This record gives sequence, C-alpha cells and structure tokens, in this order.
Amino acid sequence: MSRVERHFLGKSHGFLRAAAERLIAEVSGESGDSGPIDLRDRLVVLPGSRAARLLLRQLTQISHDRGVGLLPPEIETPGQLETQLIDRDLPRITPEEERLSWLMTLQAASLAQKESLGVEETTSGNATGLLKVGQLLSNTVRQLKQEGSNPGAAAHCIAPRDTEAAKRLLVVEELENSRLELLRNWGVHPGGFSQASPREAHRKVILIGILELPSTTREWLEKHCLCQIWIDAESEDQNLYDDWGRPIPEMWSQLELADAIPMIVADQPADLTLAVIHHISDQTSIEKMEDVSLGLLDEDLTPWLTEGLRRHGMGIHPAAGKPHSLTSTGRLVEGIRRVVAGGSFSAFSGLARHPLVLKRLPMRTDHKGTEVEVLKDLDRWSTERQPDQAEDPNAPPALLHLQEQLSPLMSDEDLLHLRIDQYLQVLGNLVGTDADGFPLIPEGEGDLLIETLENLRECGPQTELRLAADNFVSLVCALTMDSLIPEENDPSSIQGLGWLELAMDEAPHLILTGISEGKLSGSLTSDPLIPESLRRELGIPGYEERVARDTHLLRSLVDGRRHTVVALSARDSQGNPQLPSRLLLRGEAGVQRLRDFLQPDKRVLLKEQITESVEESADLGPPRSIDAPVPEKISVTGFARWIADPVLFQLERTLNCSECHDRDLQLSPMAFGNMVHWVLETYGKNEALRDLKDRDAILEAVESLLDQYCRIKLAQHPRAAVLVQVEQARARLEIWATQQTTLRFQGWKIMATEIALDPEHCRLTVPEGSIGVSGRIDRVDRNEKTGEWRILDYKTSEQGPSPEKDHGRRPGRDTEWKKLQLPLYRHFASTLVLEGIQLPADPEVGFFNLPGTTSARSVQIAAWTDDDFDDAIARAHEIASEILSPEERILEVLTPPWDRALAGVVIDAEKSLSAMLEVSAEDEVEA
Repeated sequence: MSRVERHFLGKSHGFLRAAAERLIAEVSGESGDSGPIDLRDRLVVLPGSRAARLLLRQLTQISHDRGVGLLPPEIETPGQLETQLIDRDLPRITPEEERLSWLMTLQAASLAQKESLGVEETTSGNATGLLKVGQLLSNTVRQLKQEGSNPGAAAHCIAPRDTEAAKRLLVVEELENSRLELLRNWGVHPGGFSQASPREAHRKVILIGILELPSTTREWLEKHCLCQIWIDAESEDQNLYDDWGRPIPEMWSQLELADAIPMIVADQPADLTLAVIHHISDQTSIEKMEDVSLGLLDEDLTPWLTEGLRRHGMGIHPAAGKPHSLTSTGRLVEGIRRVVAGGSFSAFSGLARHPLVLKRLPMRTDHKGTEVEVLKDLDRWSTERQPDQAEDPNAPPALLHLQEQLSPLMSDEDLLHLRIDQYLQVLGNLVGTDADGFPLIPEGEGDLLIETLENLRECGPQTELRLAADNFVSLVCALTMDSLIPEENDPSSIQGLGWLELAMDEAPHLILTGISEGKLSGSLTSDPLIPESLRRELGIPGYEERVARDTHLLRSLVDGRRHTVVALSARDSQGNPQLPSRLLLRGEAGVQRLRDFLQPDKRVLLKEQITESVEESADLGPPRSIDAPVPEKISVTGFARWIADPVLFQLERTLNCSECHDRDLQLSPMAFGNMVHWVLETYGKNEALRDLKDRDAILEAVESLLDQYCRIKLAQHPRAAVLVQVEQARARLEIWATQQTTLRFQGWKIMATEIALDPEHCRLTVPEGSIGVSGRIDRVDRNEKTGEWRILDYKTSEQGPSPEKDHGRRPGRDTEWKKLQLPLYRHFASTLVLEGIQLPADPEVGFFNLPGTTSARSVQIAAWTDDDFDDAIARAHEIASEILSPEERILEVLTPPWDRALAGVVIDAEKSLSAMLEVSAEDEVEA
C-alpha cells in the first residue's frame, strides 16, 4: 500500500478555505460534537509563512463558527521539514556556518581551482565576491545532492560533450570535499534527508500546494511518513499531475488558459500605474483594500506602482516583507561593510549620511565661531580637497570621529567571537546604546541583525577561527541582506504578492502585473554550472518543470474563483518594447490577446489627476525676490550676476545661498582655477621670484609652488583624476613661464598680485545713495622701460577668450554688457598705490590666458574705446540704482548651477532654460 495519497480539493472554494475544511472534516468525528478540534498529530506543509498564517486563520474561523475549540496542527514551510522530522546525533549546519564554510573553503582554494571556476583575481581577494561565488556553489551542490547525485557524477555525465563544464564540476567536487572535512572538524552535519532516522515513526504529513520537494526528500517521506498531497485542482484533471502533485511538463506544454481573461494594456509603466488605480476605483465591489491584491512579477515595475499608489493616498504592503538590505539597519550594515572593506572617503561619507549616525557626529566650528553642518562640511571638504581615501589628519571632525568609532574593527585578523564583540561595539559607537548596552537600532530589523551575530557566536569553530575585518563585515552583510522583515499592515495599502504566494491568497480581486515574456519561468540558461541538458540527464527539475508549474498557477488564478485582471505594459521602465508571456498566448484565445495587446487604440490612456490641498494648489509661480536689507557693497563679478538675473544675484550675494554636494570626482573648473591662481599669486608676492628673467628658473619656482599647494590644499590621498589635473596645471604653468619670460624681456614687471579694492574708497554714488565696490585684481604690471601700467586677470578656461567676447561688448559697438569686471578695475585703478606710486586713471586692462594649448594668445589687452569704458561705468551706476531701490522681481533666467536646482519649480521652465546663459565657472569666484 502506498504511503503517499493524492487528494484534489476542487475549485468550489478558495484553496486554503478548502484545505481548512478538509482538515477539520478529517477529525470532526474523532473529537465528537462538543470537544475541541484536535489537529496536533498532523504536520501541515505550505509554500510560505504567509500561507501558514492564512490557513491558521481559516481554521480558527471555522472552529469559531462551530462554537468549538481548536488545537491547531504544526504548520511549517518546506525548509523546516528536516528540523521537524529528523533526529541526528550531530547538530545540523546553520545558515551562518554554511556561508562561513564556503568562504573559508574558497579562500583556501588554489589559484588553479579559482581560475577553473572563472573567479577573477579582483574577486579572489574580495570577501563580498567570494561570498557570492560560495552561494552559487552551495546552491549547485545542494541541488545535485538533493536529487541523489553529486558534482563528480554530474561531471562524468557531461564530460563527453563539454570537457570545460566537467572540469568546473570536478573542481566543485574537490571544494565540497574540503568543506565537508571542515564541517567534520566543527562537529556539525551538512544536512539532508539521506540516511537520516525519523524522529517519530509514521508521522502524518500533509503537503498543500506545489512544494517542489527534491527526490531524496520525497523518498524519505514515502519510507518513513504517511503523506497526503492536497492539490488545487479538480479530480478529473488528476492525469495532469504526478504522484507528488507536481504538474507533468508534457501534459502542460500546450494547455490553454480560459478564453476570457480581462486585460489592461498601457503603453508604459506610468500609464499602467494610472490604469491600475483607475480600475481599483472603478470596481464597486472593492469596498476596502483587503478586497484586492497585486501580483508583482516585475521588479522594475514595482517602483512605478508604489509611487503611483502613494500619490493617490494608497500604498503597497509587501506581504512577504521588506528585504533587510532596504531597511535602516540594512543600510547601516552595508555602510559599515563599505567602510571596512575599502576605507574610501565616499564610503565614510555614505555612512555619515545614515540618519542614526548623522545625529551623533560632531560639527566643526569655523573662524567666526559658527558651527558648520556635518554634511555641508564633508561635501565642501570633498569638493575642495578631492580625497580618495578617508585617512587625512586635516579631515573634518565628523570624519575623524567616524574613523575613531570604527577603529575596533580595523585590526588585521581576530577570533570570530572577538569580531562579534567588536561589531557590537562599533554599532554602539555609531548609533548609541540603551541602558543594557545594546545598540539603539530599530526593532524588528535590528533584532534580525542581533540574532545573526548571536548565531555566529554559536558557530562550531568560534573558539579558534580567525577572520579579517573585511571578511567578517561582508559575512554579516551577506547573511542579513536578503532576509525579509515583516512590515506593519496599513489599512490604506494593497497587499503586494510574489508569484508563488498568489495561489494561497484570499482576496476576491487580483490584479496581475508584469506577466511579460521573460518574467515567468526563467530561461534555459539560468544556471551556469548545471545546464539544462545535464538537468534532463540527471533528472533534476529545470525549465520545462518551471513552465508547467507556472502554467498551473496561472490557470488557477484565472479560473473564476476570484476576479482577476492581467495588467500589461507595452514598454519596460527603460522604454524598451516587451510582449506578454508566452503562457498567455497559447491557442486561438492567446492569438486574440496578442492582437489586442498590439493595437495602440486599445491601450489605456489616462491623465493623472491628484486632489491637492489648498496649500499644495497655491499658485507659487517662479521664484521671486524678497524684501532684504540692501547690500553695503557689491563685487565686480556681482554685476555680471545682476545682469544675468537680479533674483539669482539676491540668492547668491545677499542671502549667501550656494550649491553644496559631493558629486564632483575631480576639481571643478573653479577649484582648478583657484589652484593655478594660488600658485601665481604666491609667485607674484615674492619679490625675489618676480624679478626672475630666466625661463627655467621661473618654471622651477612655479612647479615648486604647485607641489606646495598640493601638500597644503589637497587631501593626503587625492583621487586619481585630481592627480591628472595637477599635471594639467603643471603644463599650463609651463606655458605661463614661457610667456612670463617674454614679458620680462619686454620690460614688464609684476608689481603686485591679489590686490583688493577697498569698498570704502571704491564707491558708486547715485541719487538713491552710495554703494561700495569690492574685488581682487589678479595682477598689476608696470613696464620698467615705458612706465605704462597694466591690470591683468588670469583665465584658465580651455579656449582663452578675449576680453571683448567674455564681457559681451565689441569695441565701438552699442551692445549690451554681460560683465563689467575689467572696466571697473580700470575705473578704480587710481585708488591704488603700489610701492609708493599711484596708478593712473587709464591703465591697460586685459586677460592673461592660461589655456590648455599654446595656440591661444596668452596676454590679450582689451581694445575698448574711452566711450566704451564710459558706457560700462554708466551701466554700473544704473545697476547700483536698481540695487538701492528694491522692488519685487521675478526669476527669468536660469544659469548654472541654479538651472538644476530650480528648473523643477519654475513655471515657465522651458523659456527660462532656453534663455540660460553660459557662465564660466571661474567667474563665480569673488574678484
């Protein structure tokens, strides 16, 4: 007599409801009419923990309706079967020991073994990479052994047609043997049903749904237990399933679905999201969110659905839970891993941005006694000093503090149990501790991390195993990242279910999203070590079995027991065209579905309409100026900002707003220009250097100053791109040395560099009042032969623009000025006294260009006429009047970097962007 019985529950009710009623019906006669329903002798196995909860709820409801008590059965998932049924002398290997054993085995593997598996050198020394390889090998070995085979036997089978694949499998066999020896030394059992003794003879086991148990498990259950297989199908379809209730691939390969399957087709994910929301709102039978579930088969589509539902006051509750890697604690664990594994500044900066860490970081106090926000300080330090590694004695206090707090983990190798203590100490350092000394991390997600660490502490080898810091933190990250954390259910959220969870769902309405080709059943080449042909030969389930399973599941979802709608997008999130899954396209009905899918006029086109509050619907319009104190002075470059747009002038020069970020991975044009300016300024302030006339001596001097700048201003370990920029600056300084030699030969001598205009003496007086003008002149020269004076402004842009082009004014032409910098220098030159000599009122003004090539003219003197200069000063007076007579102004033009910051809030963004001026970044420096 067979120990395995199949039972087909029919389709008159939901699957779990039918299962609950059958369970109770089996024992109702045993307990009598008044006694409790006793199911304790049964072990019920379901595909997932959510299905287990739902079954228990159904059992409780039925017993409550009958007015009797309930003694529930043990309800487990397939992964817990071994623990529940088998009795062993040795403890079974834990997930922590499994990952740890493979990591150690791969680290001890020979170079030839790693090369045979395709493990690159960069991965070989990377704990994170080796853990991923170990997970792949673990899955391969487990699949083979569970189906009664092993890597060596698999290699023998595939050797005649693929010797390379056979070699890889033989290496896997060698590594597995080494790992098993390690496990024997640890005193743990690798697990599995082979040659295992039952804890209880003839245990009643009920398998509900398609559980896909491997052959060794099935054989053991048939030998030692009384098994029943409960299948979600009608009895007349029993020929479609094997003895264990699994769909037979040959019977399902051409099986068609129901003719009438409602479909929603949209052109792109955003349209599909609106269509799903419209469908939910349009169904009068959906009275509450519990009445509808979302099938989520496409990970790329899920963010669109989540955001769309959120914007309409709804949400998606992931029934299985949120991956630990997406939780606050998960991000903290990943941040610690990145810091310990690499020590880069970007890793430290990322960790500093974690909310739990950020609030405990110290702030720097500037020279004015003002505390600087931590992220602002880090971002500016990153932009100005461009660090690659975090190690730098001049780093911001927050960065130095982080290094100190993480120091317990930074030793080379240490015992495993000490590593756990160090990790807990670091967690406490970063986020603080409670009264009992435990880190203050969120409950639930934090509990998983603490449990994982304690499980590691209980590992067999904990007393003698030594681990490097990066190996340990990578191991902790790998053990926790994919674990699912249950989230509290929100009444306004829709249950979001994965594919294998849907058959057990109880909601009367189901919206299936993402059933596009390639999203179901995987592909023929999904396993790199066990190809499909080898699976067929070894009898390991593969692609055909997955297709049969998915056809069964899809058929059960559209069989009429629930109102199911299939929602498809004609394009993916990247805009690429996609087709429905081939499972939907079988038979004549499937061909008609494809026709409907391909017809654009049948696609849903909706316009998003969101109900806004009064505050949200206010007509804000473009940014406007505000009532602020009139500035007492304006820099010479500030006039250009006012000409571009007065509102941007107020943002930057009055309100001191600026862009702050750490996106730049090299010196910005402004910072690059500042580096060259510093070298030339320092050169010009040294009397001995500015008297030099020999080119080689001049070049040696500026190169020495450039090296000094790098030591003082750049990080101790700058990024590689910055080192390239330093060499680019060196090349420009070589051009400058040649030109400086020529100027000295012509009689020109540097009289001063970085000369400040005093706003107390440099003023523009208009009827509305008076305003000072500030600025810093890069260089003032005097010709020792002719007595002429010259004011020069250094420019490091690639093209080396002429003053006329840069300022927007051609000589003798009545065109609008874009800048007034050089005319203002000339206008206020007579207020300067250098070495006891007052500058004349009409010195030459121009640019000293330092372009990337020698083709551009270095010194370019402005050719403006006296009328041009007078017109520039008149325009400066007009601007002074406008500044001293405040009125409300509207932002009309966006210039960098404000185009990125404000484009989204400017109503007439297109017009504003089209009028955007190209402003050189070096002109943002206060002159």
